[in-house]
Amino acid sequence: MVLTDSGTALVERLKPLWQAFDQAALTLNAEAGEVAAALDRLDDALAQRSLFDRIMDKLAASPTT
Repeated sequence: MVLTDSGTALVERLKPLWQAFDQAALTLNAEAGEVAAALDRLDDALAQRSLFDRIMDKLAASPTT
């Protein structure tokens, strides 16, 4: 894929915005206690066993009244 001249110019104009966005996101993540890493761990846990399956296990283990 090759960009047109105007596409290339737009990419160059947007680079500072993308860099500022990345820096702000990194700072926010650090301030929030590395929440991105916590979300990655949550995603890994859900990939191992879905929330639905976990709920169904709890329901199956609960005594019925």
